[in-house]
Amino acid sequence: GVSGALHVHRVDAQCRTEYLGTVKLDRPALALALPPGQARYLVVAFDTSSLLGGSRSTSAGTFVVPRPGRRYELAVRYRDSVYDVSLSESDGRTRRALPHREPEGCRGTG
Repeated sequence: GVSGALHVHRVDAQCRTEYLGTVKLDRPALALALPPGQARYLVVAFDTSSLLGGSRSTSAGTFVVPRPGRRYELAVRYRDSVYDVSLSESDGRTRRALPHREPEGCRGTG
């Protein structure tokens, strides 16, 4: 079986992360409110296990500073041992894909 979780971290001015909590990805859609202007590092983790194959974990993370008046969609897909995680931002009229970024590159992003 496969289980997924979203781990949310706060990112400070020195680009250090602090764990805030975990949301299980056990439904087709979930809503999560992130405060605008506050840097976050979002990590999606997949744990897989099988009777013969044992278990393993895979994760993908991205840094984001939510902007006021914008909505964000984190699309998480897992199929046939392949995962895809993408983040997009929408202002209600247009949507744009956001690149994956690590928190170490957060300086100067306010």
